[in-house]
Amino acid sequence: MILIKFKKAWLTLLVVSILLPNWDTGSVHADSSVKTQAYEGLDAMFVLDVSYSMNETDKDRIAEEVIHMFMDMSSGPKTRLGFVAYNDKITSSVPLMDISSSGARNNLRSRVDGLKRSGYTDLGLGLRRGASLLEQSKTDQRKPFMILLSDGRQT
Repeated sequence: MILIKFKKAWLTLLVVSILLPNWDTGSVHADSSVKTQAYEGLDAMFVLDVSYSMNETDKDRIAEEVIHMFMDMSSGPKTRLGFVAYNDKITSSVPLMDISSSGARNNLRSRVDGLKRSGYTDLGLGLRRGASLLEQSKTDQRKPFMILLSDGRQT
């Protein structure tokens, strides 16, 4: 019971630490000789390890909960979210999409919750697909970033 509370507290801290540095999507202030950049929103691509080893290292499915919490904390119209689920192949992927509607968030939740964990780990494959999906939707007005959720085991 204490371990579950600790994991949830750690998870909340992780999500907040991911969001806070990127939350201000307004102008970046800099010295007058440096060009400033204004962002209209955020593009978050989650790369999720669904290999068999995650059954052992993430029994409480905290990785999936991180995605849920991110959606809950950033459901405004300025955020687009996508994900790649990988093991030794790409098992599921969703390109960046607007998550401002509850229907879109519920659809993504269902897709994430339905992921099965099996197979080996090919981290590079997941990262390449995530980067590709970010690149396909790239715009100068949005700040892209990728979040890797993995146990780090090459099994």
